[in-house]
Amino acid sequence: MKFYTLSILVGSILAGCTKDNDPEIKEVVRETAWKEVTTLTRTGRFIQNMASDGQTIFLQQPNSFTPITGTNRIPTFYSTYITDIQIRIPIAPKFYATAFDTIVTFRKTASPLSSDAYPGKSVLSVKKLDPAAVKITTVLTGSPFEAPGTFSSVVINRNNYVLLHYSTTNAPAFRTTSASFILAAVDPDTPEGYAPRLLSARRITLPNVSSGHSTYIFDAIVSINDYFLVAFEGKLFKIQQDGTVRSVLSMFANNSSVSALYKWKGRLYCISDRNTFMSDDEGETWRTFAPVPQDLQRHRPYPIGDSLICTIGNNLISWHWREANASLRVLNNEGLDRSLINGIQVLRDTVYVGTTNGLFFRPLNKFFESKPAE
Repeated sequence: MKFYTLSILVGSILAGCTKDNDPEIKEVVRETAWKEVTTLTRTGRFIQNMASDGQTIFLQQPNSFTPITGTNRIPTFYSTYITDIQIRIPIAPKFYATAFDTIVTFRKTASPLSSDAYPGKSVLSVKKLDPAAVKITTVLTGSPFEAPGTFSSVVINRNNYVLLHYSTTNAPAFRTTSASFILAAVDPDTPEGYAPRLLSARRITLPNVSSGHSTYIFDAIVSINDYFLVAFEGKLFKIQQDGTVRSVLSMFANNSSVSALYKWKGRLYCISDRNTFMSDDEGETWRTFAPVPQDLQRHRPYPIGDSLICTIGNNLISWHWREANASLRVLNNEGLDRSLINGIQVLRDTVYVGTTNGLFFRPLNKFFESKPAE
């Protein structure tokens, strides 16, 4: 009995000592340069694409299209019927387009989004223009989770013309059996409650395209002001709004690929793994330079004010072209860890960055701060 009494007494003393000496654990909230918009949850945090009309930011997420004003950051979700994370839908200031099978549907970006079609004129059927069409091309390179340099496969220019590619037979990933495109004109200024109206659509075939295989390599399609550029089977084609198409560059080596294609301060840049090409006359003539380093080739450009910001993975880079050379400065990306950047937009005095792990924001006057030394 004495043994048990002593054990209980010693145990009580030890327990008391332990309680008195336990360190107090407090959760320390770590402040980061980038803050997350916490009203987005679950799959809504996976941002596939972003755009803006100057007053509202538009987000594409799996199965959702979300306008955010930025003041209260409370989103309203609208279904897009697009769940594949590899697909980046084109978003213009007044409308966006979703492609499924051989059908393209147009919807306004204005809230409330229109659900009623303009009578018989809000859907584009590729099969009506080419009965041999099998599927609209939706993926050109890897998914945004794997390759943030992914190009959208359907594009819209500043005058509301839409260009898209389609295949006539099933083909392996990243290749196609067709050199044909659809060029369409869309009117987004329809009465309230109606979707945008399809004005016209025509089939365009790239000239003088040949391949030693049964399929073609299709690298990139972008809109530049009022025309389009297409990197296809080692050539660069320029397509005008009136349907005029011609090859403007044919200097890609075999097995090379275009990783970036954009315009900055009046100059066009075409970045491939073999060369860097530049044009000062809207793509009519090009100069050839040595390639940029391999780890910088797959950058995605975003104009922020007078600066060119490029992203690679979750890195923000202030990029300054000096002829064929680039001067780089890495910006502060603290808080964007474990994510890949799929979009950057500025709304008033705030910069928003859409990633595969959430939508983040930071004051514009702090955006250009350099990344602290580790």
